[in-house]
Amino acid sequence: MRLSLNAAEAWLGLIDNGDFASSWDSASSAFRTAVTKDTWESVVLQYETAAGGNRRVIKTIVPILDVDGQWRVGGYFIRPQ
Repeated sequence: MRLSLNAAEAWLGLIDNGDFASSWDSASSAFRTAVTKDTWESVVLQYETAAGGNRRVIKTIVPILDVDGQWRVGGYFIRPQ
């Protein structure tokens, strides 16, 4: 577990420093297959919103620049606030 946490924190450090090329290089083969280096863009949008039963949630949307030059949703996550 500790090794996976270390790897994730190191990778996030690359993102936080704007070193997207190195973040792509050090990502898993599954990641590199899903997202080519040329289209690797880092955009994350978060919204706080109401859900059923007066609950608050955080919606996270990850748009990516698709091969045709159009932005499309590449990930969508919901978590309780």
